[in-house]
Amino acid sequence: MSYSFEDLIKDLDIGREIEFLLQTKKYYIGCGTGKYMFWEFNNDANEIIGKNAEVLLSKG
Repeated sequence: MSYSFEDLIKDLDIGREIEFLLQTKKYYIGCGTGKYMFWEFNNDANEIIGKNAEVLLSKG
């Protein structure tokens, strides 16, 4: 099964939240309080905020 960047954008735009592991670290991406957010769990200092999913992902 393939999961494209476009699929990710669509899922975020309909309100899905995504949690994933990468190199033993846990991450979150989703929309809350009208803003799209990305961060590593237990590390608020690295939070990235964007006005929509595409802007958010272009910052990373």
